[in-house]
Formats: sequence, structure tokens, C-alpha cells
Amino acid sequence: KDFDRAFRFIERLDFDVLCLQEVPEAFLQRLQQLPYHICRSVDVDRHFKKGSERNYLVIISKYPIGAQKVFSFDLPHIPRRGILFRWLLGPLGWSKTDGRTALIADIALPGFNAPVRVACLHLVLAHPRVRYAEFERTMEHMGEASEKILCGDFNIIESPKVSLINWAHGGTLADTLLWKRERRELERRFAHYRLVNPHLN
Repeated sequence: KDFDRAFRFIERLDFDVLCLQEVPEAFLQRLQQLPYHICRSVDVDRHFKKGSERNYLVIISKYPIGAQKVFSFDLPHIPRRGILFRWLLGPLGWSKTDGRTALIADIALPGFNAPVRVACLHLVLAHPRVRYAEFERTMEHMGEASEKILCGDFNIIESPKVSLINWAHGGTLADTLLWKRERRELERRFAHYRLVNPHLN
């Protein structure tokens, strides 16, 4: 929420490519003033009683951005218990959402013979099967690029403190009780696509 501090942090950060999610429109306008290459797409449209708010996915690069691709995620079915859950958490800032996309860009990074394909995405806070489907769809859109980087907020639930969210959004009781298996399953998919998780190295 401290946009001045966040902006100063990004200004001083030593990076080649920076991927951001949930960027408010006013902050996006500030980021566009930086001396970097930038592309964006809709992260999510949030609908509150007082009005709507648009957040963005943003890729910032020190190096030229070539081809870009934006694709939409399907709106998952929200069961009645999920609608009730959202309503109960409304005072904490939960809202109806739509308009979600993923952003892919080819970036001419030094040291590579071909552009590196970078995906910036924000997987839905629903039950694990929906997140798996969104991950697989992203990988389909990544295509056959020789070098790939996948960045984002994957919303993996791996704590009993919050695993009830899986059930509330349409998952099974097993999704709630066996919270560790979602991380294992996603790591398996990383390995299948020869992606290396930097947090594990």
C-alpha cells in the first residue's frame, strides 16, 4: 500500500526483468515513467459496492521487448458456498472479479541466441484443479521457445491455516485436508516442463 516506497525500491533495484502482479492503475502510470521497456495486461477487474478497480500484470525490462501475447483465463464456476464465503469476507476487501489474463513477452536478453520468453501470471484463488488448468494453459501459450521464464503469484495453498479456502471455492475435503499435495503436484509439473524452481536451489 506504500506506493512511494515501492516505487523507490524498483528505481534502485538491479534487475534485467521484473514481473509484477496486482499493479493498480495509478502505480502503473508511475512505472511507465521509468527508463525501461514495459508491457502490461489486465491482472483482474475487482468489483466492489463502491465501484470497480482494475489491476495489471506488468513486465519491466532493461532490454527490448519483442513479441507479446495476452490471453484470457476462463472464469471458474463458483459454488454457493464460495459466494457465501466471499460475502462474509467482503469487509476484509474480498470482491467479485473478472477480466483475468496472462501476459507473455519475448525479451532480447544478452547472452542468448534467441529471445527469452517470459510469462507473468496470477493464478486464481480457487481450488487446486483450477490453478492446474491455468498453469497448463499458460504452458501451451509459451510454445516451443528454447528459453522460458515463468513468474507470478501462483496462489498455492500449503498451510492448514488457510486450506479451508480450497473447499470454500469448490474443492473437495481432501483438497482442504491434504494441503501439501498441491505444492508437490506443481513441482511435478515444473519438472515435466523442465522448469527449475529457484526457491529450491
